[in-house]
Amino acid sequence: MSRENYVNTVESWRLLIDPMDEQEAAAVEIRQQRAELDAMYKRAQELVHKRAELRASMQTATRELQGILKNGRIVATYLGKALRYRHGRDSEQLIRFGLRPDRRRSWRKREP
Repeated sequence: MSRENYVNTVESWRLLIDPMDEQEAAAVEIRQQRAELDAMYKRAQELVHKRAELRASMQTATRELQGILKNGRIVATYLGKALRYRHGRDSEQLIRFGLRPDRRRSWRKREP
């Protein structure tokens, strides 16, 4: 398998197909392969365009997702603070919402 990138490969196909004159293209041993390569070239071009369209739509979706995530984080922070205010910062009910209650440590002196 060739390690050449697809752009160079597809362009090399075009360079094979375009310069053929009618006499060469009409030869029995060449006609079928030329038709197959031409069909493959056209399909490759379609796929390159489709890939570019998908990349553009993916970028649009990513931008929209980033905006939603940013706004969602802000709303989630607000909601968490509202729940802490409603139930109290140290209430064990906060665990239901995935929030950690404030648990104060007791600062006992260690015995040696």
